[in-house]
Amino acid sequence: MIKEYSENNFSLKFKNQELNKKIEEQQDTIDTLEEENFNLKSIISSLKKKFDKIKQLFHDKLFDWGKKNPIYNEVTEDFINKGILDDTDIKSIEKDDYER
Repeated sequence: MIKEYSENNFSLKFKNQELNKKIEEQQDTIDTLEEENFNLKSIISSLKKKFDKIKQLFHDKLFDWGKKNPIYNEVTEDFINKGILDDTDIKSIEKDDYER
């Protein structure tokens, strides 16, 4: 009887070690994913700020003195045709709805 308990105890200890190892591996994966998520959020924030600056530039060029230079209209049309700017972006630019 004691031998059975000892064997069961050994088996449970082994399973416990394996489960703890899996938990550690999963925690490492979670830590890595959290770090990647943080980095991606930083990249997105940076790109959003740059895009807002580009929108402001388009606004300044198209709706201020830029009206005198048709090249900006051509560039805007190219951006629209290539799917870089969409109607929402254009409306935002026209409404002066950008972050500075």
